[in-house]
Amino acid sequence: MAILISELTGQSCLLRANHVLGRDSNRCDTVIALPFVSRIHATIRWRAPRWELHVHGRNGALVGGTFIGEGRHVVLQLGDIIHFGSAACAPWQVANLDAPADGPAPDTTAALPRPAQFESIAQRIEWRVSRDEEHVSATLHTRGAALDLGMRAHHYCLVTLARKRHADALAGYDNASQGWIELEVLAHMLGLDLSHVNVQIHRARMQFGAVLTPGSPELVERRRGGVRFGALPFSIVRADTLECQSPTDEFPESRPAPALSLAASELARASAN
Repeated sequence: MAILISELTGQSCLLRANHVLGRDSNRCDTVIALPFVSRIHATIRWRAPRWELHVHGRNGALVGGTFIGEGRHVVLQLGDIIHFGSAACAPWQVANLDAPADGPAPDTTAALPRPAQFESIAQRIEWRVSRDEEHVSATLHTRGAALDLGMRAHHYCLVTLARKRHADALAGYDNASQGWIELEVLAHMLGLDLSHVNVQIHRARMQFGAVLTPGSPELVERRRGGVRFGALPFSIVRADTLECQSPTDEFPESRPAPALSLAASELARASAN
């Protein structure tokens, strides 16, 4: 039976005769929960007397240093190093190319976590904010990779929400009430009309939804009239200095956060400048 070894975890992946790899836990034999990887990224097939890697993901794969694009395939060789989706992605090594055993493969095929364990996969959003707050870029750091998400207008909206959640956490407010901002207040803080704020939130969700691992917390949570940044790890770097990051410890005090008024939003905006 053919074997891939994850150089990230050291675990072995025993290949089925038609073995599917990708982010979709419902359809893949091996789940690779990384932002570069498509939901159905590749299939490794036994075509006697050889194993073939067929690529379905738009980011392709690197096999032995050669890029294999979407819709193409390659015959695997013993010792090949495979990167799914990006050279920055943790590699897999072809350790065995024996023919598949008769009957179903054992349930050891998933070398990376199944859905119940997705939350254990480290991922963190890092925003870099210019001193004048006019330019904001984002990077998604995940286990074994970092994805540049570029400069987008909606990043500043997310930074504003993340700052509010961080401030409430430091003040000891309970998780249920941390970070909530009324939409009208958020629009005032950003100097935008309400419809434009909703457009930015939608664009942010679209961008991050394509790269966050399955089972991740919501990027932006909503309730009647208000929004907040979700329970995702983050850090904010302003003018090359760490401004804040999501806390890792539970705060002993637990009390509801007060609603952010327009007056309070003016103070928060002034303190950031």
